[in-house]
Amino acid sequence: MYACFGLSYFYYDVVVMFIGAYLEDKQEDPQRSLLYIWTKFYRKKKLIILHHILLPIVGFPAVTVSVLKFFFKLFYFQKKNSRCNL
Repeated sequence: MYACFGLSYFYYDVVVMFIGAYLEDKQEDPQRSLLYIWTKFYRKKKLIILHHILLPIVGFPAVTVSVLKFFFKLFYFQKKNSRCNL
């Protein structure tokens, strides 16, 4: 559940940051192109953009797999140790 929320939030956050930069640049100079504004925005916020794009692609699957492995091992250990020894 958290992965779905996090994924959509990260992409939403990048879009909203770009819209803010776009409106700010258009207010300064209405003749600026979309490509110019995107390039300026990317250069200024490269690290946060890469973080917001790569974390959902790489981070969420890695966390999900390791959490599932943990719970599988926990379940197996509990099942193994809960047998009656009569």
